Amino acid sequence: MTVGAVIRTIWQSMLTCDTSNTAELLKQTSKLVAVGCQIVRITAPTVMDAANLQPIVHELRARGCLTHDRRGHPLQAGSGFGGGQVG
Repeated sequence: MTVGAVIRTIWQSMLTCDTSNTAELLKQTSKLVAVGCQIVRITAPTVMDAANLQPIVHELRARGCLTHDRRGHPLQAGSGFGGGQVG
């Protein structure tokens, strides 16, 4: 979407489900992408939540929700566990 003559607006949203609830996270992300959301934000407040990001990303790519072309829908995660090592 463009506002005025030159300023492009990005549509983003943040998920409301628990990051450990993979099925619900996938469902919400798929719905947001389907209606044009360009950035999907989630929280990973614990190391366990952060560890669940890899299978989530894998499944979203398999569903076509995360792509590497110009139409890509990035998944953005914020962690709150103090920067501990994941994996």
